[in-house]
Amino acid sequence: MQQPFVTEASVADWNDSKKQEFVTHVSGKVSAVRDASESDMILHRELYELLQMGMIGKLPHDKLAECLSALGEKVSKTVIEESICDVLWLVGEEAVELKESKPELKNSLASIANQILSHKVADADLVKERVSEEVLQEMAL
Repeated sequence: MQQPFVTEASVADWNDSKKQEFVTHVSGKVSAVRDASESDMILHRELYELLQMGMIGKLPHDKLAECLSALGEKVSKTVIEESICDVLWLVGEEAVELKESKPELKNSLASIANQILSHKVADADLVKERVSEEVLQEMAL
């Protein structure tokens, strides 16, 4: 399995050019595979790494949402929305588990969720449908 595009090193100098590289990389990898489950796996992995960088403060949340929005122009809206909700659920569950030792994750989670919704990258109803009640509470939704 290849290294994801997003790493701590790659987000250190994040800019519009890097955002475009990410979008091109991910959309290219997703469209290159014929198997839908493999495509989903690639997308989920790349989105997870991107959201993780936001969660730990390595990538500003507004830049993260802009990147997701740009990716949404290249990948099916339904696919990208569902994948974002899946990954938001996962990083949310991780934040809930770690809220005692890393309380700052709650604020990151809420901020990321708000940026995703304000950039209209994912529909609020879909987020509420696919994310657990506990995570929704942590997101303040």
